[in-house]
Amino acid sequence: VSPDVLSRFQLMEQYAAAAYCPENNNSPGTQLSCHVGNCPRVDAADTTTALEFEKYVTRTVQFVVVLFTPGTDTTGFIAIDRTNRLIVVAFRGTASLLGWIIDFRFNRVPTTICDGCDAHQGFWDSWLSVRDGIFSTVKNAVAANPGFSVVCTGHSLGGAIASLAAADLRNAGYNATLVLPKIQGHSEDLAVAFYCPNKVCSILSVRPVLLTLR
Repeated sequence: VSPDVLSRFQLMEQYAAAAYCPENNNSPGTQLSCHVGNCPRVDAADTTTALEFEKYVTRTVQFVVVLFTPGTDTTGFIAIDRTNRLIVVAFRGTASLLGWIIDFRFNRVPTTICDGCDAHQGFWDSWLSVRDGIFSTVKNAVAANPGFSVVCTGHSLGGAIASLAAADLRNAGYNATLVLPKIQGHSEDLAVAFYCPNKVCSILSVRPVLLTLR
């Protein structure tokens, strides 16, 4: 692994960790911060959140939208990183009882990501609960920041949601890269790495498999 690639992974690991900090999920238009001190590069970067979301509520700088998709605990942010020229879509991992319940919704459901593709219901429902807000924000962020790269990341449950987000964003024409420090998955047939060739990065010995072909 080259030093540059390793450095990017380390940065994305810190972005995934930053999604666990409550101050990054409820105050859009602010700089990211990590009160526990485990995200020094994120703290040091020139960032502004364009969107923050937790459970059913999506917050942008302009307004608050209540999402009518009950039963999810999807939490995270979209940040504009002017230091590293990134638009980062980050999802928090399991951090609540509801999150664990979502993890155990193992049954497969059809998706719109590719023909004949199913996904873990908990992960898919979690992504759908914030999909519209994320698509709208990414569209505006890309237009306002030409040349910035779109990156999706997350840890554990957040990594699973990030995988679906990256695939859906690429379907919509965005050159989204998926960088996962660690994910969890409960299927075994079709890797997202196969679906998004050359745009998924992993240096861990994991099986990032979230979609199955019917």
